[in-house]
Amino acid sequence: SVSVNINGDSTEVLTEVAKDVARILATHDEFAEVRADDAQEQQEVQLRIDRDRASNLGFDPAQVGQLIQVAMRGVPLREFRQGDTEVPVLLRFKDAESLSLDDLKEIRITRADGESVPLSALVSVDVSPSARQIGRQDRKTSQSITIDLKPKGDMGKAREIIESSLKDYPFPTGYTYDLGQRFQDDAAAAAEMMFLLLLSIVLIYMVMAALFESAIYPIAILISIMYAVVGVWWTFLVWDTTFSVMAFIGIMILTGVVVNNGIVLVEHVNTLRRAGHDREQALILGGQERLRPILITTGTTFLGLLPLCISDVGIGGNGPAYFPMARAIAGGLVFSTAITLVVLPTVYASLEDASEAIKRGWRRAGTRSSRAPVEA
Repeated sequence: SVSVNINGDSTEVLTEVAKDVARILATHDEFAEVRADDAQEQQEVQLRIDRDRASNLGFDPAQVGQLIQVAMRGVPLREFRQGDTEVPVLLRFKDAESLSLDDLKEIRITRADGESVPLSALVSVDVSPSARQIGRQDRKTSQSITIDLKPKGDMGKAREIIESSLKDYPFPTGYTYDLGQRFQDDAAAAAEMMFLLLLSIVLIYMVMAALFESAIYPIAILISIMYAVVGVWWTFLVWDTTFSVMAFIGIMILTGVVVNNGIVLVEHVNTLRRAGHDREQALILGGQERLRPILITTGTTFLGLLPLCISDVGIGGNGPAYFPMARAIAGGLVFSTAITLVVLPTVYASLEDASEAIKRGWRRAGTRSSRAPVEA
């Protein structure tokens, strides 16, 4: 389950707003149950002392209030000491826990002259809905709405529904809403996953730079990660899948998988060039010779993930589903492979040309500086 917090000042207004918001959210089929828990069927008895009437009848309003406190909750007295033991003492009415509202109204208060009147003659009694518990957030009163997701429900989809439903809701002035702790934890996890993704890309680059003994070839291969992310986006769009933490895990796995095709292709091209082929011949021949194994590897990986892509199996049976992760890996891998076979040779050649141009520029700059006349 997830929650939405309604924030404001008045408990009564929060109760009404929470009920209305819960009614709106309950219309969506993606939610199993929506309830404003804290406001459900909780009644509160409010006793208000009529000070003018109490004074006219000869009663001190403070004494009336103290009597009500004794009747309802009791008043603690000094502890009774028995040897080394202190026994707490509470003054209250007999059978106070079973005291009904009618019994409370009929309690008689006696004046100094001996005349007594019922409590109902001095107070007004109101019964109104009340929150079971009063939450506080940013120094404002807060009330929660609990939303139970259906089995295999998606947190990202739930967030979209809540935000779209409440975007134009006419909240009273000073009243706002925010998403519950689970949504906040999900956002924090996504931010941490982004950091880990960037760290994994850096580590992959370092390994490839050491493998190829070059700084430019790994860049050409890392571009395949960008196309893989584009493939994930298209896959989620076609499959109507919401991005989630499981999808992020899939992308992290994907970064380590999609570079394999690029590494195989670039390494074979470099081997052909060392064997005497020029760059253009090596790129064409390398693509032809590695096309079949790359397609077979990608195809078998995709087919292996396909059952998981179309199932709704989740962690622990009812936990987050695996299919966002599987769809991210499968869709990103297929799209990246198709683009890599076409784009990678071009990027390879372009980066190498750019690197050579920069080197020539530095050499010319160094030559001019060494030939510059030295003034005496």
